[in-house]
Amino acid sequence: MVVCAGVEGAGKTYILKRLSCEEEVFDRRQLVHPTVGVSHYQVRLPVVGEKRADGKKKTRGELPTELVEVRELGGALAQNWPSYFRPEDRRLIFVVDANDASRLPEVAVHFVQCLETLAARAAGEDKASLLLLFSKTDLAGEERELLLKNEANVRQLLRLSDLTKWHEDNIEVEELSCSVWNEEGFPQIKDWILRKSLL
Repeated sequence: MVVCAGVEGAGKTYILKRLSCEEEVFDRRQLVHPTVGVSHYQVRLPVVGEKRADGKKKTRGELPTELVEVRELGGALAQNWPSYFRPEDRRLIFVVDANDASRLPEVAVHFVQCLETLAARAAGEDKASLLLLFSKTDLAGEERELLLKNEANVRQLLRLSDLTKWHEDNIEVEELSCSVWNEEGFPQIKDWILRKSLL
């Protein structure tokens, strides 16, 4: 089980709908409503590295798959997220809209809240895993420069290096950027989910 959180409008639902869609073509035009409460998604991931009897790599259709449940916590629940974490929840994807600098203070508060909750779950146990996921990164030119500055601001405002160091015994933190529109980062997200789910 993986938990996914982030403030309203960060892009959680779109990302999870894309991850759980088994079709080759994902309809990006579909209307997505904000999640009220909690939503559950099943993400089917191929287990890579398997070989056939003749020694050749298996094709996509031949690979065994792992079905992983991802539980999305709606942004409207942010104040109550800690109460939605189960004792066994040690894997979190925290989604940040890289285009929306105006909400960074709010993001910072909820990120620290989630980090502390995750650290408490992992104390004395196996390390917890957190993926800080910057969404909506499909910009170019000057907008792309602003986007990269926002990502840097997020890291600074979250005091990410300090928090990571503070919790290094309990939490392993990774960062990725993604876009539903050009599918940037999706193979890496799937890889993270699969690696962390097989622990």
